[in-house]
Amino acid sequence: MGGNMPDGGVMRQAMEALQQAGGELTDEAKEQLAALGLIEEQMQQLSSFGSRRNGGNARPDGNVPGGNAVPGSAEAVSGANGLLWTAIVTLCLIVATIIIAKMKRKY
Repeated sequence: MGGNMPDGGVMRQAMEALQQAGGELTDEAKEQLAALGLIEEQMQQLSSFGSRRNGGNARPDGNVPGGNAVPGSAEAVSGANGLLWTAIVTLCLIVATIIIAKMKRKY
């Protein structure tokens, strides 16, 4: 997709509108997407992206069959949070080690 795609909130609303239309770019879906500020080219890209991504087989929990988490789903977000906490704890350990090493030199 090009660099002219709208922000995440608009993209989320656009994907919801496409899902409500059964994954097809119906006239009603086009009207909803146009109301969100999308142009025809962006609508086509979203429609083809959704069909390539999971073939319309997404489950209600946001995961596709096969166990891969869809970005933005609870499973994917919790994985990102786990990575963030791991980075924070690692940084704290590094800082604590440096402080202890400096304190040891003073004695």
